Amino acid sequence: MEKIKFFDDNGKKVINFRILDEEAEKIAQSLFFVSGRNKNGVSSSQLRKFFYEIKSLEKKYDYEKNWDTVKPLVKMIKSKVAYANTEKKVGRFNKPYYDKFTEFINTGIYSIEDEKDLKAFSKMFEAVVGFYYGLGGDSVK
Repeated sequence: MEKIKFFDDNGKKVINFRILDEEAEKIAQSLFFVSGRNKNGVSSSQLRKFFYEIKSLEKKYDYEKNWDTVKPLVKMIKSKVAYANTEKKVGRFNKPYYDKFTEFINTGIYSIEDEKDLKAFSKMFEAVVGFYYGLGGDSVK
């Protein structure tokens, strides 16, 4: 699995703007399909659930300033998204979209090595959510 390049510099001070722009938009486009009455994809509630989970871990770090207590909780998100992606829960028509969502989450989690990466992934996820709704993802039921 290739890691997401969150930063343009080794000091992790300059965020890679592409993850907030074209990469985020591409991911958002892969999460749903709306054509006439056909609406398949990742539900907005699932998207928000995992986005808020990332944000809450970011806030937990900001409060505690202890990466060692937050890192295991970040890594545990992979198991939660795996459970959310079972065919029984999402249905066979939505499964390909949840597979893309799972790939996005897993790649992001794999790429997080410290609190700066967590904050960058949180920003990227926020951009994905924005594009998702901007592209019409809120109409997915």
